[in-house]
Amino acid sequence: MAVVQSVEGAGPWARIRFSGEIDVATTDLVRETIAATLADHSEASVLEIDVAGVSLIDSTGVGVLVAAHRTLADSGVRLLVTNPSKIVERVMKVTGVFDVLTGSGISARPRRGPR
Repeated sequence: MAVVQSVEGAGPWARIRFSGEIDVATTDLVRETIAATLADHSEASVLEIDVAGVSLIDSTGVGVLVAAHRTLADSGVRLLVTNPSKIVERVMKVTGVFDVLTGSGISARPRRGPR
């Protein structure tokens, strides 16, 4: 079961720390916590999701983070997943979302479209 360890923020930055499991049973909690955090920190332009304490993430957990990333990007807010454990990192890499969710591939990614 996922647990919200803490929510904090100041100015353009907010952070949610999760622990436990992010899976089909807990995606509503993750989604609701993200929405509530952004409502409480409306000036935030970066939302950090700290997953250091997450012991498991499944495809629905990854899906909720990807959906939040897309929705927030449309609103001008950058979502970054930080401090993944080895298992969380592995699942994000296998599903192909590691670079996007952690921001590790942003500067190395080629620019597309007209210049």
